[in-house]
Amino acid sequence: ARSLVAWCDVEGRFVTKDVFPVVLPHVDTACAAAAWTAVLNSRVVSVIYHLLFRGIQIGGGYLHFLPVYLHRLPVPPAEAVIVLGPAVLALQQDPTPGAAEALDREVSALYGLQPDELEVVEAYADAVLGFSSPLQRR
Repeated sequence: ARSLVAWCDVEGRFVTKDVFPVVLPHVDTACAAAAWTAVLNSRVVSVIYHLLFRGIQIGGGYLHFLPVYLHRLPVPPAEAVIVLGPAVLALQQDPTPGAAEALDREVSALYGLQPDELEVVEAYADAVLGFSSPLQRR
């Protein structure tokens, strides 16, 4: 993929050879796990991952997203992230571009991006990582 694509699968339906489950220790609600889905799907995390690991790109700009690399990503504190959970679960029930954009902006706010920084992240993610495509195509 060109960007991280995560799904909160509390029912365990998607575990295959090409899907890496991420287990969060000491998390007692689906909302907490869902909140991290928003962070992983965000433009800012995908841009950081792409910049850190672009040396592992294969044809067409595709990256390998391996669990061993995820621990190097800077993530907001759990207390801040937890507020995203209900929005993620709602988005997964009814995926709309507007709701996805709103959630992405909330994640960017957790990273404290200034307007000019946000503009650069959005431009890079849209042009290089395919975020300008409809949500379902990423």
